[in-house]
Amino acid sequence: MLGIFHFLAKTTQDWRMWTIYVISMTGLFEFLDAYFFNIRIEGVFFIKTFRAKKMFSIIIAVILSSTVYILLNEIIPLISDKQKI
Repeated sequence: MLGIFHFLAKTTQDWRMWTIYVISMTGLFEFLDAYFFNIRIEGVFFIKTFRAKKMFSIIIAVILSSTVYILLNEIIPLISDKQKI
């Protein structure tokens, strides 16, 4: 879905599509943050407090969300260029 929103936002240049895309990316970040906060991480010495666990989940969510964003920016133009041939 994020790929479709990204493609439509880039193609139409409509502010509403960009808004939907940004909200979707924010939702992905929030989902990943909540997921990694709720999984049980045993044996990692620096994750003992609530604050450390929260920071760890935010860092992982930022890394994964940024990776998805970068991959979308690289893959969608390749796919759309192939469709024009």
